Amino acid sequence: MKRFAGIILAVSLALGGCAQLKEIVDNGISNPVNTDRVVAIKSGYGIALSGAVAYRDSCARRIIPPDCRLIVPKLVSANRKVEIALSRLDSIRKLGPNIDITEAVNALSDAVNDLKVLVPAGGQ
Repeated sequence: MKRFAGIILAVSLALGGCAQLKEIVDNGISNPVNTDRVVAIKSGYGIALSGAVAYRDSCARRIIPPDCRLIVPKLVSANRKVEIALSRLDSIRKLGPNIDITEAVNALSDAVNDLKVLVPAGGQ
């Protein structure tokens, strides 16, 4: 009798696992990253890029002190890192809506924050 109960328990657990697996396959894995977060990061990038371009142009016109020439290459490098992170995020997102993009979004966020730190306040 104990053996029969053990078999029934094993079969019910196996079928329960199959039901969960079927649910995951049917519904997919939900993406933990909210699209609003990606939009906010891209918006922040647009603002930071505008500031970086204004700073670069002010430096080229010699409106601001000459030491700006030391910062402009850092801005270009930081912007390139953002572009790479954006490209990586977009390529991962193209794989499908159920792909976890958390790591790519975090890398993009870090790159944008690095750019923001370099852009002087008020372009000066």
